[in-house]
Amino acid sequence: MITIKITKKSANKIKQGHLWIFSGAIESLPELESGTIVRVVEAEEYIATGYYSKQNDIAIRIISFKDEEITEEWWKKKIKSILVSRQQLFVNSQTNTYRLINSEGDFLPGLIIDKYADYVVMQISTTGIEKIRSLIIKILEETLQPKGIYIKNNLSGRKKEDLTLENIEVGEIIEPIEVLENNLKFLVDIKSGQKTGFFIDQREKRLLIKEIASKKTILNLFSYTAGFGLAGLKGGALKVVNIDQSKLALARAKEIYLLNGLEYKDEDFIAVDIFDYIQNITEINENLIIVDPPALAKTKYEKIKAIKAYTSLNRQILTKVKIGTIILTCSCSNVISELEFRDIISAAAYYSNRKISLLKTFTQDIDHPLNFVMPETNYLKCLLLKVEV
Repeated sequence: MITIKITKKSANKIKQGHLWIFSGAIESLPELESGTIVRVVEAEEYIATGYYSKQNDIAIRIISFKDEEITEEWWKKKIKSILVSRQQLFVNSQTNTYRLINSEGDFLPGLIIDKYADYVVMQISTTGIEKIRSLIIKILEETLQPKGIYIKNNLSGRKKEDLTLENIEVGEIIEPIEVLENNLKFLVDIKSGQKTGFFIDQREKRLLIKEIASKKTILNLFSYTAGFGLAGLKGGALKVVNIDQSKLALARAKEIYLLNGLEYKDEDFIAVDIFDYIQNITEINENLIIVDPPALAKTKYEKIKAIKAYTSLNRQILTKVKIGTIILTCSCSNVISELEFRDIISAAAYYSNRKISLLKTFTQDIDHPLNFVMPETNYLKCLLLKVEV
């Protein structure tokens, strides 16, 4: 195994549990192929083991803190242990769709695996993981016996590593897939749907909306397939209006309503640009608002523009709602920290001349663990607010 020396500053971060070593932290580097397993040291002290990425600013991603060989058996033991422990979280639940492996959060950078009932979706963003793709498929088949595995190769990180963006289907996958979340039924399109097919990371918040929805009217902005709307109606909401730009997503939402024994009116599903919609209406009469936009900043270069957009959106909503309204507002932009998102909402309240209280904060659910020392993994921030004045 090749040994690579890094700077003391970088070594200290890795010792704390950070999993990325940038190219500038490497003191000397021989010519290596991407995906090569390397041993990392500072001076002569062993620090960690990872795999190398030739084309990426993140030159090494850590996969082990033990000075050991990374063999096929090592990968099997590592991956199977995560799969088994994740499944145990949902043994007695009424949920059969959840994240199995969460990249850096599970100390396996470059790998995301989601379970949708009897199917599995895998996303690989690095050459180091791409090299063991066949092994991962074998492990999944042995451990889960899925009906099909869909390898969704649409992550932007693949471009940085010159990896193909072609999706791969293992076994027959018939869509939509019916899944269960907290005893609610959903239809998921893993091939064409957002992310891996569904916003699994909002499970906890959908359950919250169900619990507080009784006798409320709900405005569900950026609704996608109306997960929050369904939860609200099942929780006793008097009315839900789902708004999304995608007509296809709203059509699927109607099917999901019917699947759960709910009738609907077409007027409660509005296909429109949400930013235009909020700007053009004069008032919001609903008293429970969900604001869950897509990532408005995917890179640090988009951050300033995104902050302005988040501030404007939330300011306009706060200006137009009534006193007593409950708002669940979210950001899934990982370049915006939780503190920055709070500042955004604080500014929105100030500019709208409203006073708000913070009822609860949320991040990803239990199947999306964060790496404690990597703020980059804390991408989802949700604030439950009440308009007091």
